[in-house]
Amino acid sequence: MMFPIWRYWKLFVIVATPILLLPLLILVNTKIASCGYVIILMAVYWTLEVLPIPATSFIPIVLFPALGIMTSGDVCSQYLKNSSMIFIGGLMVAVAVEHWNLHKRIALRILLIVGTTPKWLMLGFMLATWLLSMWISNTATVSMMMPILQAVLDQLHPHDDTNPNTQTPDSLETERRTNCTEHTDPLLHETDVGMNRDYSKREDIEEGNNEISVESKPVTLELVDRPTVEPNSNIILHSDEGVLAGNEKVNSELKKHKRLSTALTLAVGYAAVTGGVATLTGTPGNLIMKGHADEVFARHNMSSGVVFASWIPMCLPVSTIQFLICWVWLQILFYGPREFFSCRNRTPETGKNVKTVIREQYEALGHLTQAEIFVLVHFFTLAALWMTRTSEFYPGWESRFPKGYVTDATSAIFISISLFICPSKISFSTEVKHPVPRLLNWKTVHQKLPWGVVFLLGGGFAIAEGASVSGLSRWLGEQLEVLNTLQPPVVVLIMCSLVSLCTEFSSNPSTSALFNPIVSSMAIGLNLNPLYMMFPVTMATSFSFMLPISAPCIAVVFSYGNLRVVDMVKAGFLMNITGVCVCTLAASTWGLMLFNSGGPPPWV
Repeated sequence: MMFPIWRYWKLFVIVATPILLLPLLILVNTKIASCGYVIILMAVYWTLEVLPIPATSFIPIVLFPALGIMTSGDVCSQYLKNSSMIFIGGLMVAVAVEHWNLHKRIALRILLIVGTTPKWLMLGFMLATWLLSMWISNTATVSMMMPILQAVLDQLHPHDDTNPNTQTPDSLETERRTNCTEHTDPLLHETDVGMNRDYSKREDIEEGNNEISVESKPVTLELVDRPTVEPNSNIILHSDEGVLAGNEKVNSELKKHKRLSTALTLAVGYAAVTGGVATLTGTPGNLIMKGHADEVFARHNMSSGVVFASWIPMCLPVSTIQFLICWVWLQILFYGPREFFSCRNRTPETGKNVKTVIREQYEALGHLTQAEIFVLVHFFTLAALWMTRTSEFYPGWESRFPKGYVTDATSAIFISISLFICPSKISFSTEVKHPVPRLLNWKTVHQKLPWGVVFLLGGGFAIAEGASVSGLSRWLGEQLEVLNTLQPPVVVLIMCSLVSLCTEFSSNPSTSALFNPIVSSMAIGLNLNPLYMMFPVTMATSFSFMLPISAPCIAVVFSYGNLRVVDMVKAGFLMNITGVCVCTLAASTWGLMLFNSGGPPPWV
């Protein structure tokens, strides 16, 4: 028996990669080469996922001190920085929203408002997913939206059992065989039994493009004449034109349903991806970029200016444009431009059924509870604190404290602590004997908060700091001086394209952690504000649409079985291209006004 080597390919990669990279340490033997060794090793492990992604993030804690790049204390301090606490605080609020089903109520309410034609139904699912993914993790949003979508698709299925006017192919076949056996014609029994034909198998009744056709009502098949049955000859069962037309209609409806399932499933996944770009806490890659930008500017005693209030005007327009492009593109791809611009609802009965399904799910949630109201108040309070802390246009509440003492993490943790204090219900009745639960408890947080992503953020911060301390970032910037001959927008377009391709095969946060130190050094070498390149590249790491492995939320969507990889590639290829173009446009227009209006920082 041959030894199954392929089963242990991950172990082979884990052992072989550091050995193959040893020449960097032996032949070059500098801090720059040592840091490059660690980063390449982590890039391979992250891309191939031979280790759990959070476990790979711990490698700098071991190798940076061992190779003399950073002390252990300096490395460990990178794993729970200000950006990490913003992420944790934001996630705790999101966990409270999920715990009380507030996100489901919001999503269903949006779906009730929009229409029920394919065009508006898609917009409703996309809009709900897009808005929720700005504040809740993309994966959690998709995991909540897909069961709702599946319930709607089941209702739209042309052979839905709940519809008394429709029947499945199996039920029709059973009825056909029952009706056939009611005939006492011996020739019919001889044909059916003597030739051992099972009509439940489609290949036995489809030969030479002749097929038995049925419509969605009880059908009795009759023999017009007694045919002479020759061995290996086709059995032709005559039926009227209405039966044939009914079969064609059923096949047409099945194709339409498959097309609708594919389009809506892609729409939900793509809306989650685009929504995560809009806010600072929408996806971990955004916070990795903020952490590195803060480090780069702090070395020169300056603030990066990357806060929640500045992220919104920069990235929300990009997310909105990409959202609209996605909606229009999926409509044109699956239904054509004529259907997209049509205002008619050709299936009012179907639309009524969809509305009924959504309304039933919404009513199952019951009335708005006190707990949901309290969570909603906390949510909007946190958003207000983030938006009003600081701004270039007005003095925020941060100005009442010593400079640099409060950050967005302060607001996030303050609201999180309040969730552990606030009761889920206020009652003045003396009959209540049991203690009222709080809005949030630690057991729920422990189960639902993705701690692995927190460590992944720390690994990204450690890589960025190691690249700076070792001089690798400066060296990379010098090597890329050849790009000085190109216009800055062209450089941004090239880097966004490269990142968009890489993120299809590796996790978005790890791609952000690897590329942000490179592009910040590149921008400095081109005499540009580092944010001019860091913003579009960070957004491009999220715009991965073509493969199931490109993002966890896309993988969840793919797991429902409505998609093929070819469907994703066909739809996602243009989405990747438009994403890169929109990111480049943002950096070269309103991005310049926001972050580079007065030229690059003095130290650049």
